[in-house]
Amino acid sequence: MLILSIALYIFAAILFFFIVYSIAKTRKLKTGDAIAVLGIIVTLIVAIGVNPQSPQSLSTPVTTEVVPIIKEAALQPTSTPSLIESTNSPTTSPSLIAPSENIVYLSALSPQIVDTAGGNYCIGRDPVGDPPTCTGAAIEVNGIPYPHSLFAHANSTLVYDLNGRYDTFVTSIFLFGSTCGDGASFGIQLDGKEVFSSPNIKHGDAPRGISISVKNANILRLDTSTGPNGDYSCDGTVWGEPHLISGH
Repeated sequence: MLILSIALYIFAAILFFFIVYSIAKTRKLKTGDAIAVLGIIVTLIVAIGVNPQSPQSLSTPVTTEVVPIIKEAALQPTSTPSLIESTNSPTTSPSLIAPSENIVYLSALSPQIVDTAGGNYCIGRDPVGDPPTCTGAAIEVNGIPYPHSLFAHANSTLVYDLNGRYDTFVTSIFLFGSTCGDGASFGIQLDGKEVFSSPNIKHGDAPRGISISVKNANILRLDTSTGPNGDYSCDGTVWGEPHLISGH
């Protein structure tokens, strides 16, 4: 637009000179008329120069878009992991978790399969005798009772039908009874897929707390296995206060 304005001013100067020259030579154009024409031309030029706009600017309004600056924030976990394991020994009795409409202990369910070494399977007690009876010592750790616990001597397998009714399975794992042997390990399967496997656990090790999501699962399988030397003596594996939690 600056170039156009300059060109118009040059054109006006040339036209002014031409008019003045015509007046001087021919005197056919009156001086007042010449000044009037020149005034009109100068007024138009000044008007164009003061408010120059291109055809595009006249038809399309100019807008300015403000783009906010968004800083990326670190994402925090929004859901509970499917497996939580703690090696801390409980400080209060697990039996304080009372059965309710939303909490069911495995001891209240009938397992589909019970397969243990020598038939040693009891609820809340150490089996004794041959054949074994559930008349031995009550299961406890450091004076804390585990009345709903499942004693299942390794090698053992316990299978329960969940039928997709529960959300979470909670238990602890430890050894109880005589302290010989080389330890044992624990495993959990859901619908045939292993979801937890413990390292070798020995007598005297603190109970390990476990919480696993079982939402939509149908079959829960609990396994225990003898230690690395295959010695099954004194492998009194215990599922401490195992219970299922359903949604509210």
